[in-house]
Amino acid sequence: MPAPAPPDAPSGPNRFAPEKPMPTPTLHDPELCQALLRRLEDLLDRPMRFMEVCGTHTVSIFRGGLRTLLPEQVTHLTGPGCPVCVTHDREVAAFLKLAEQPNVIIATFGDLMRVPGPDGRSLKHAQADGARVSVIYSPLDALTLAADNPDATVVFLGVGFETTAPAVAATVLAAEQRKLDNFAVFSCHKLVPPALAALLGDPDNGMIYIAVGTWTPEEYGISQGEQFGSAENPIAIDTRNPSSFFDPTSPAVIGYGQLPLTASYSEWQEFTIPLKYVATDRKPTHIVVVCSASRWGDYFIGSTSSVLVVDDLELIYDRLDKTGE
Repeated sequence: MPAPAPPDAPSGPNRFAPEKPMPTPTLHDPELCQALLRRLEDLLDRPMRFMEVCGTHTVSIFRGGLRTLLPEQVTHLTGPGCPVCVTHDREVAAFLKLAEQPNVIIATFGDLMRVPGPDGRSLKHAQADGARVSVIYSPLDALTLAADNPDATVVFLGVGFETTAPAVAATVLAAEQRKLDNFAVFSCHKLVPPALAALLGDPDNGMIYIAVGTWTPEEYGISQGEQFGSAENPIAIDTRNPSSFFDPTSPAVIGYGQLPLTASYSEWQEFTIPLKYVATDRKPTHIVVVCSASRWGDYFIGSTSSVLVVDDLELIYDRLDKTGE
């Protein structure tokens, strides 16, 4: 006997279910697919956008040609993807630093092995240099490593969205039950809702920001192992690599200011953007000015028709002394 529906379940039929009952659902059934598409077209009363945030979903969507089947009113967007795609290169740098420590074994999933850090080095490079890096298929496999190597500390690299966190938490509990005191987790998990709330809250707003700092091409001009920055233009923004996006909290930033554009204007407007200085003991070598009609343009989200025109930029500052230094 089937279980009763929960109290808050809708009492009517599924709005997106075909009118005619279908056999066991399968996306390989042309009749089922056509029925679902017809139902979707009938129900659409406005344009809609959907985003998937899983690399496996992305592969399935492209393999099945889903985008070519969807009605024109439905736009499908590819989100940040698998856990590896949302692991910052600074986190990779920390992984590499940890792998250099004596009596440490890094336990990680295989797809994290080739993710580059700020200088292009990866865990694969560290392993080739002699670091003890082991590829595992489940967080629980790290406990076996810890039990087999009691004289070493096994560190599992916890990456990904909140959906991957429960398995890691269960592993921590299992380590306690097995009294394994040489097991640790380096947690770099990300939350999806805050990111989506930020993206969906104001996708079409514009942004102007300015920063002064001491960036170098060796540190900020490399993405995925490739050198893009130069002495004159040290910062490389690679839209293929979210970890290369400008970070106003990076150590190289001396001062930063921003102006969100949340309204439309039909006439010229004068704005002042004050800079907040986080360091006064260094002299800036470069200045960054970015003006964007859609602040989330790097995510390919937002309006394609927003226009921002900027003119007569002026820097207002005080000299530190009479010599101009």
